[in-house]
Amino acid sequence: MLVLALGCVRTWSADGEWLGQREVPVSGLDPAVAKSLGLVKLTIRDGRFELLEAGIPKEGSVRYDPDRALLHVEKYMGRPMDQAAQGIRENNVPLEIKPGPDGTLLFHDPKGFDREPLVLKKG
Repeated sequence: MLVLALGCVRTWSADGEWLGQREVPVSGLDPAVAKSLGLVKLTIRDGRFELLEAGIPKEGSVRYDPDRALLHVEKYMGRPMDQAAQGIRENNVPLEIKPGPDGTLLFHDPKGFDREPLVLKKG
């Protein structure tokens, strides 16, 4: 019984505001637009998250594992996922964050426009 209880203890938390900046090619874009599209802003509080990525707001729940957390998108642009376009629903997979060794988070969106992990810093 004790082993089961200890297995449920969360060893880390990502609560707070996190910021990152992807490099978006400026070719043909206003540099301010490219910077805005590259902004990643993640806020986690009480097992829920709000994310702004590529100018698109997403919301949902957070599930912690010992070495990572999965972000399950439940709202896309303020609407429930079941009201999103089919292509968006098909690409709705959990986003992943991992604690970095220096107080950062590694953010990974496996179906995002940039599938490389991004370092997020406390905002």
